[in-house]
Amino acid sequence: MNVLGKEYTFYLSAIVAILGTVGYHMLMKKIPSTINPLVSIVSIYVAIVILSTLMLPFFLGSGTLLAGLKQMTWLQGGIAFCILMMEIGFLMMYRSGWDLSTGNIVTGAIINIALGFIGVFLLKEGLSYLNIAGVLLCIVGVILIGYKSSSGDQPSGADTHAAVSLVPPSLAPEATAKEP
Repeated sequence: MNVLGKEYTFYLSAIVAILGTVGYHMLMKKIPSTINPLVSIVSIYVAIVILSTLMLPFFLGSGTLLAGLKQMTWLQGGIAFCILMMEIGFLMMYRSGWDLSTGNIVTGAIINIALGFIGVFLLKEGLSYLNIAGVLLCIVGVILIGYKSSSGDQPSGADTHAAVSLVPPSLAPEATAKEP
């Protein structure tokens, strides 16, 4: 269904996805750790059902809700399972100490690399040399994000380790070192 026309939808869909993802991660990071993760996710999806129901008239087009429901396949259940895994994964990542500034970048780079391989090898999509260079830059970027130097090239601030470490706080050398 295309409400606005192909050219507008092409860019608007990317903008909506970007804004939604940024908001998602900002808000997910702020969910209090005292709330049960699954209770939190269930309440999120109750809100999604309400919001989706309110938006439904704008997306039906010429079809009916019943006609749309008849087209459902196993894919919706599979996607629901994947989204649930994503929700639990990000919520638990942030609760276990990942920073907003690094957690999403690391997972995003790895996801994009995985999707690139899936696109090329399973879906037979093309990949140019420039695309391959981009994949290599993603890999180097993830390594640089996780790099911890003792030479002082860390961000300034009270907690210089949290912004760059890919090591869980409980496994960090400082946490495992014995007090004198």
